[in-house]
Amino acid sequence: MSNLWEEEPEVQTRTKKQRPTFKKKSDRSPESSKTWIIPSCPEHAQAGTVSSIHKNALQVLFDGQFIETVFAEEIPVSGWNDFAVGDQVWVVLGAEMSASVVGRRARTSFVGRTKGDRTRQTSAEWYVLAANVDCGLITVPLEQADVQAPFIDRYLVLLQDGGVQPVVCLTKSDQSTTRPTSLDFYVTQEIPVFETSTLSGEGIRALKEYISKKVVVFVGQSGAGKSSLMNAIDPSLELATQIVNAKTGKGKHTTTRSNLYQWAEGSFIIDTPGIRSLGVEDIPKEEVRFLFPEFSALSTNCRYRNCSHLSEPACAVKKSLELADGVIKSRRYESYVRMMKE
Repeated sequence: MSNLWEEEPEVQTRTKKQRPTFKKKSDRSPESSKTWIIPSCPEHAQAGTVSSIHKNALQVLFDGQFIETVFAEEIPVSGWNDFAVGDQVWVVLGAEMSASVVGRRARTSFVGRTKGDRTRQTSAEWYVLAANVDCGLITVPLEQADVQAPFIDRYLVLLQDGGVQPVVCLTKSDQSTTRPTSLDFYVTQEIPVFETSTLSGEGIRALKEYISKKVVVFVGQSGAGKSSLMNAIDPSLELATQIVNAKTGKGKHTTTRSNLYQWAEGSFIIDTPGIRSLGVEDIPKEEVRFLFPEFSALSTNCRYRNCSHLSEPACAVKKSLELADGVIKSRRYESYVRMMKE
């Protein structure tokens, strides 16, 4: 098996004046004071990748196998929550097949959950669902794409905030005969869009080609078809699936914690719990506007340099809303306003 971590990643930092849309960067938490973050592999240690997390231990993909590890004494209990699926960790092997984690490398990207989410996984105000991922696959049933467009907008913001390339994956395409109008926006923003069906096989091959040799995190609401899609990518995974409730249209949590799987050489997928509602309160309000890429070109024409595009006069973004062929679409702007008011 090839080493997923052959080159040491370059950690990017956030800048407010000129923010690249999909540049990889570190977790927003200050890491300089975290003694367990070690930039290079310590002597007598070897590199592994966290595949799942338990109460006080980590399962690590190490030398092509999954091994159970414990935290070394050097890592305080307060630091245990600072490890996430996808983290590259430094593992020291002990006697009788024991293994301990002595630290981790700084993250190149992350997908974080904020305190406004509703999921039963944890009550923590902030935690990282997945680390060091190349792209995030936002899974939404095709027939619900227009209705769930605001939810997709939130995931676009969340992924970009963590330096992750977003991808829209429409599932259950066999259940719909119409093309959602909201898809046009993603195409204009050069966001990859895949229409898939695990029953007919539509789009599965193209999706596998796209995510090959990448670390991909699957995100979406319960019942969106994430587990079925991953089983179609690699049938040997045999992930549990649930039937969506016919009355509510919602599914149950078949995944209760993040898990990393290797489905091909150098190709990894991370399954995450379904989230019923997605909050963005943890993202500073002054930065949300940078996470709507279509605002960027117009914002230079706003009267005020730090225009929030809400109530300021002579706002070029709001002016675009009045034009029939304006760059800014009312649906997207409404999503932005809702996020700013949370």
